[in-house]
Amino acid sequence: MAEGDAPTVTAVTPTWVPVHGGVEVTMTGSDFAGTTDVAFEDLVATFTVDSDTQIRATAPDAGQKYTSSSSLPVVVTTPAGTARSSDGVQFGDPAN
Repeated sequence: MAEGDAPTVTAVTPTWVPVHGGVEVTMTGSDFAGTTDVAFEDLVATFTVDSDTQIRATAPDAGQKYTSSSSLPVVVTTPAGTARSSDGVQFGDPAN
């Protein structure tokens, strides 16, 4: 049985990144200790847990799978559960 509370994601900044990623995105929320996975929808991201209330992740390249106007939620997984951001990160090109 998982210990602790399931995570929650309350804010994500920035809300726009280039379609090919590479930009640091900060998630705030709660119960991030023990995070095992961070993804933008189903695209796995590299991440650092700064505290129980903040994670920084590098937006992955979404260009091979999604259009340049896709809005993808952030998904945080811990042993206690999974949280999805209510607002997505807009992946796009400057021309859009």
